[in-house]
Amino acid sequence: MYRDLFFFKIPKLLRFQDRASMAWSVEVRVPYLDHVLLEELAQVPSRVLLACGLTKSLLRQITARLEAPVEQPKLYVATPQREWLKSSLRAECTALIYDSTLAEAGYIDRRTLLEQYDRYAASPELGNSFFLWKFINLEFWYRRFIRTPAGPPHPVTSTHV
Repeated sequence: MYRDLFFFKIPKLLRFQDRASMAWSVEVRVPYLDHVLLEELAQVPSRVLLACGLTKSLLRQITARLEAPVEQPKLYVATPQREWLKSSLRAECTALIYDSTLAEAGYIDRRTLLEQYDRYAASPELGNSFFLWKFINLEFWYRRFIRTPAGPPHPVTSTHV
């Protein structure tokens, strides 16, 4: 819980929220992010927080007393990344795969990745685009720090790798 609060989840979520609110000039408030509340909750035993295998057990008990049970399913905010990768960015993604320095270096199988991408893009389901997202990020990282497309190794490879 400590690591999540101070190093992982909360800082990441606050950074995303801050950037999104600043991009649209909107003031955002985080209702449960109060140091007094967090200090009190940190002292609550985990058996109370996770009673009967339910998460947010304490919050459920409190809201049950108010006759307002928290039983709504989570609603996720979907980003349009998958739609873009299937439509408006398809040509760029395909070109990136064809020109892949990772494929030239033998790290990925270009034909297999193209087949997977074609199947993904042709599917009517939104599906999981994470395989392509990982490739795109690794490709750009590799180009930046290891090798430029169709060129000699990046200078950093000879001295630092």
